[in-house]
Amino acid sequence: VIPGDKVSKGKPHPEIFIKAFKELNVLPTSGCVVGDSPYDIKPAKEMGCIAILVTHGARKEVKPPPDYVINEVSELIELIPKLGIDPY
Repeated sequence: VIPGDKVSKGKPHPEIFIKAFKELNVLPTSGCVVGDSPYDIKPAKEMGCIAILVTHGARKEVKPPPDYVINEVSELIELIPKLGIDPY
């Protein structure tokens, strides 16, 4: 939603996520961040978001730990209804 050239601070600073949630008119605590690195999970946890780590089949140790770990993005179809958040 927000390209990297539209933020002044790179990840793991939460600026890009804050702007994305603002653009979508969603409170961070009502949404989730899906990412494949600690640079996605750390700011998500700091903002109070649900943090979902995508491993692409590799074992990954991330601190702080994500709320959910999935192997592929396609698994979101089954996970999102369980999170209690509105995907729209």
